[in-house]
Amino acid sequence: MEGSDLSVPILNSFASLSISNVNIDFAEGNSAGDFTASLNQYLQSHGSNKITKFRISFAPLDAFAPDIENWIHSAVSRGVEDLFLDFSMGFDHNSEQYRTGMKPFKLPNSLFGCRTLICLTLSHSVFSPPAGFTGFENLKSLSLSYVNISEDMLQWTISSSPLLENLVIKNCGNLETLNVSSYSLQKLVLVAPYSNLYDIEITAPKLQSFIYYGEHIFGDAVFHPKNHFLDISSLTDAFISSMGLEFTEPEHDYIKLLSDLKQVKILTVCTATLLNVTTYGDHFGHENLPVVLGNLKELQLLVDNLNLSYIYGFFRYCPVPLLERLFIILPATFQVEEPASYGSTKVEEPSTVVFEHLQVIKVVNFEGCASEMRLLGFLLERAPVLESLVLVLPPRCREDKSELAIEQNNLYVQISLLSKASPAANVLLIHSTDDDESLKPTHTEYFSEFTGFPNA
Repeated sequence: MEGSDLSVPILNSFASLSISNVNIDFAEGNSAGDFTASLNQYLQSHGSNKITKFRISFAPLDAFAPDIENWIHSAVSRGVEDLFLDFSMGFDHNSEQYRTGMKPFKLPNSLFGCRTLICLTLSHSVFSPPAGFTGFENLKSLSLSYVNISEDMLQWTISSSPLLENLVIKNCGNLETLNVSSYSLQKLVLVAPYSNLYDIEITAPKLQSFIYYGEHIFGDAVFHPKNHFLDISSLTDAFISSMGLEFTEPEHDYIKLLSDLKQVKILTVCTATLLNVTTYGDHFGHENLPVVLGNLKELQLLVDNLNLSYIYGFFRYCPVPLLERLFIILPATFQVEEPASYGSTKVEEPSTVVFEHLQVIKVVNFEGCASEMRLLGFLLERAPVLESLVLVLPPRCREDKSELAIEQNNLYVQISLLSKASPAANVLLIHSTDDDESLKPTHTEYFSEFTGFPNA
């Protein structure tokens, strides 16, 4: 199998095993022992063939630890380039423990001597190399999910992998600080919603994409003025979300974070940022306001409640003179409209804002309530070159097509009464099942996993 793709997706029932183009079917209820024996036999019968890809999902049962080590050793000894090791089977993510008392699998020493690795994906395991580990000299992509790794070892692995371009760190809960220093890194994904991580420092002059989901860890201008981004001079897109974690915490300084990322061309932020910018801009002031996003071409706003007033505050204090594409993702489930914060004060629409280059607006989960219609009016009046306004209705439980048609027609009538700066702007009102796949924000792939929203 020279240059073969050795993939082993294994189901909870151990019902099937797929190895490249060879399929082995197990009877329902077959054991982990049957799976292990079959894989051992297969590897033995193809003992000298190169393995390009080796991907396996398996439970880290103590009884089979020697077999798992042998599988990894076999892949390494045959020059594996793409190694995927998932030991999440049986892991309860609520308690963050294995249901049967199993322990995370400790990766064998043979893995850390692999010189052919280009892509390494690890899940639910212990990353503890032997003394003398010198990194992965050919590694371009590293993904760690629920991996137990020390801060020093992670920093060493990153800095000693000179070709590393993509780094993903998800829910590695033992990390308290993170120092990413790489002169080759182009994309960094950091997911830490319920971790101990409180400090981060990034030096990555070639970094183009930064994706972050978790509580705010970037300090603030007054109490923690540390510069967390030492060199991100090539950054062009950023996704920053704490959806469901801290949108009621205006003291977290998203304004400083925006200022640090102000050179990006593509940006996604959530309610926490909108709230923070509006609150400080209207009531307290901030040394970094306004934050001019002078290069921004695409903006995506993730809104998890119907107090849309914060959007006006964002545009007032964060000018976007070159914005071309705007995506607004509203809650998918019906919610009662919320009043603005700080009493009944209404956040006013910024009268001086004009979107001179805005061509496309897409609003997902549009219901047509008063606050949404007000927002549409604000945008339409200030977008003189707008070409397309796409409104996607939320998923409906009822299937009465006549009722849906009446609702859609009523919304069209209301929207037609709104003043438009661009007479040529085309308004498209569609149901979620008919959403146009061609009009997607850049950060679509992160919706479901990091925000709780369906794909836009």
